[in-house]
Amino acid sequence: MTPSKLAFGKELGLLSYSDIENYFNVEQVEADSLEFKSFSGDAKNQEQTIFEEVCAMLNSDGGMIIWGAPRERSVHGKKEKVTQGELTPIPLDQRVEQDRFYNRIGGEITPLPSGIRFRELEQNGEFIYVIEVDKSVSSPHQFNKRYYPMRMGANIRAAPHHYIEALFKKAKNPVLYGKITDIQLGMQYETVATNFEIEIEISNQTPYLNEENLYFTLSHNMDILGKPEGGILVTGKEHSTIVREDKQMLFVYQARPILFFGDVYKAKVNAMVAHSGSGKTYEFVLVFGGKSSPLIRSEYQLRVEYRQGYARPHDLRRISENVPLV
Repeated sequence: MTPSKLAFGKELGLLSYSDIENYFNVEQVEADSLEFKSFSGDAKNQEQTIFEEVCAMLNSDGGMIIWGAPRERSVHGKKEKVTQGELTPIPLDQRVEQDRFYNRIGGEITPLPSGIRFRELEQNGEFIYVIEVDKSVSSPHQFNKRYYPMRMGANIRAAPHHYIEALFKKAKNPVLYGKITDIQLGMQYETVATNFEIEIEISNQTPYLNEENLYFTLSHNMDILGKPEGGILVTGKEHSTIVREDKQMLFVYQARPILFFGDVYKAKVNAMVAHSGSGKTYEFVLVFGGKSSPLIRSEYQLRVEYRQGYARPHDLRRISENVPLV
């Protein structure tokens, strides 16, 4: 059961601002897998402590962070501090964008983690953030290239050497990380079709472990008329790339024989896409894996408006990224 389901009786994606308000109408206490952060007044600086909490949960049993919680207080006769009352939301001028949050995590936590879900809840131009963290399958994770944090009760501690050593020994299979980095709309043909250029990256960030026989699939809902010269273009010196297509899926087998630790595989998919009415939301699901690594899924959406026969894209929206398939 997810942390959100345990705390609120509903999944993260169904939470509302009022759910958080109601939750703190009664006294709540932090635990190993539950962290409350009241807003400090400077969201950008406070992000560092949020990332540190995320890293500690990755190295422990996962958990949930509520950012914008009420300020905790001491209660006579109780050992633990309690959290109850008025929320401390983040104001509009310090709003934390989801994509920026995910991108900064990649710069603060090594290796790049997966299984992190970010939910923004808004009311009257103010924001609460709920962050769920799965127990990592690729721990230990290092924070800010300094140390390996872990949760002990409601606090963060530096993981002892024997704990870190045990986590390293636990990692027997490499874990890959992949994403669609960008989708560009290229040449348009007689106002009826547009060339989509989809850029994909897959990396191996598991220390000391290489992966063999990398492959990926890209599912989509594009109405493909054909493909420009080259079809799928793979950057770099790739070997034995085998491509197969059906109506709604592209298969790439043996994308790379060996993906070494720290290496990044890059591919670019070109597709000629028919225009669809006044606009359409395109959905893309990237699934990838190798000989030893678990299958991983990343999902995106791109809204494209068609005006006067020309395609105008919105920003690429990340639905989920690097979620293990079990």
